[in-house]
Amino acid sequence: MTRLTLRGAGDGDKRRFTRLDSELKAELTIVPDPQDEDYVLSEKNLMSSVVTVTNLSATGLHFVSLVKYDPHQHVWLSIDVAGKNAVIRAKIVRRVSVGADERSAFGYGVQFLKSDLAATAVATIIEYLQSVIQKSVRKAA
Repeated sequence: MTRLTLRGAGDGDKRRFTRLDSELKAELTIVPDPQDEDYVLSEKNLMSSVVTVTNLSATGLHFVSLVKYDPHQHVWLSIDVAGKNAVIRAKIVRRVSVGADERSAFGYGVQFLKSDLAATAVATIIEYLQSVIQKSVRKAA
């Protein structure tokens, strides 16, 4: 079950885009070399792990993982939103420890990057965000 909560940009928030709190699952794959093109994702047998996306916007997302990734690392994220799969390349911009034990889990902020996959993936994510916002507005009316 996906829980979504709409959080608007503003109110002291530096972000320009509306974010949705979520509990979406995503598959994360590390980009072996930042210079690699996106086709490498389908041609190499790369290790991946499942992460939980805790909020999502048109320009980035936040996820939680038990795996410790390095800031500035490039990753591919495969997210199912509204029955469509969005695969997008992103850069980890921050990592924080979450939970009672500093080694138990990590929270990551990532920024979507321009890539071969970006146009389609961002369009899918924006379409999803718009549909959730529209439903939220209808419920409030």
